[in-house]
Amino acid sequence: TENHLSFSLQNLQGGSHPCGTHKCLFPLNKFKHLGYLAANYLTSGLSVRMKKAYNMSLEVVEKKYDMKHIYLAEPYQMEIDNNFREWLGENLSNESNGQSVKSKFPGNKVIVQAVVVIPSNESIFWGCERKRLEDGLHQLVSFYTPDNIRGINLSDMA
Repeated sequence: TENHLSFSLQNLQGGSHPCGTHKCLFPLNKFKHLGYLAANYLTSGLSVRMKKAYNMSLEVVEKKYDMKHIYLAEPYQMEIDNNFREWLGENLSNESNGQSVKSKFPGNKVIVQAVVVIPSNESIFWGCERKRLEDGLHQLVSFYTPDNIRGINLSDMA
């Protein structure tokens, strides 16, 4: 049986993919409200920061504020072949600084993390830096995970 939830070329939606400074979002074909953040494995400290954001979301957002967040699993590293790497580098749109994003995936290792895809007008993005963290927590009042992921075995995405 085919796993439609894995981070693989055949499972990811084609077209334009939004990118921030370090990560790009790739929605799934069959479940467009689910997807993956993908990042360059070689970016210094990024894997640690992504794990920190995931753990903080569990401890602060989920446990302290009893709210949902976009992270479905801890980030992990994976090997990809050249075809997949080239595909990841196509049709990327940088929403933060207008730089070329062809260099986002220069090697054959990536960091990936399963996430809920929230419509951009309903999302709040923030990093782990103290000021951005404080600002983000103040704005998290209505941040939620959509109900339409119920019934899907999310452990298949890890």
